[in-house]
Amino acid sequence: MPRARAKKSGGVSVVLPSRLAAALRIEEGGYVDAEEVSGGVLLKPLSSEERRKAALESIHAVQARVTASAAMKDLSPEAQEEAIAAILDEDDE
Repeated sequence: MPRARAKKSGGVSVVLPSRLAAALRIEEGGYVDAEEVSGGVLLKPLSSEERRKAALESIHAVQARVTASAAMKDLSPEAQEEAIAAILDEDDE
């Protein structure tokens, strides 16, 4: 069984053996869904369309958090965008 290596860089990165990554068509910097299953973790490669949808969902969720905040309602649209970008940056760490 091929072994993967985990390393810390903001979050935790998992490095797959190149043969396994190639077989699953996961490129460097690619994304996977990670699901906890009995006895381990199931990784599923994300297509570019799935990545796009996930990114939009994340942006919309953050945007809803910002616009629902009483303090943010008084901000200009530009300031709200800056707040959204800051939250997204925090979520990536």
